[in-house]
Amino acid sequence: MRGQPARSAVDEINALARSLHGSDAAATRYTLRSLAEHVEEVRALLDARDEHWKAETMDIIIHGLTLLRRGDVDEQAYERLMNERLARFTEKITAAGKGPVTGE
Repeated sequence: MRGQPARSAVDEINALARSLHGSDAAATRYTLRSLAEHVEEVRALLDARDEHWKAETMDIIIHGLTLLRRGDVDEQAYERLMNERLARFTEKITAAGKGPVTGE
């Protein structure tokens, strides 16, 4: 969530979603359903070799950012979480060459 313009845009999306859905909880339920639909759409677009998968993947990222902002994740926490998760991905991929990977 780097930079004020992106943060402001995500905060505006959250305000609009709260207004549309009536609460943050309802907006979050919608976001989770939409995320699942986007994942399936990206899978289908990749299978079809359709470049639109990139736009749909960006939608997934935006959904993630809206969830993080609704959870009061500020820029410092975002950076910390991003670094932790990148390290975890690296760890899991490295471990995959050494046998089955378990956990999150």
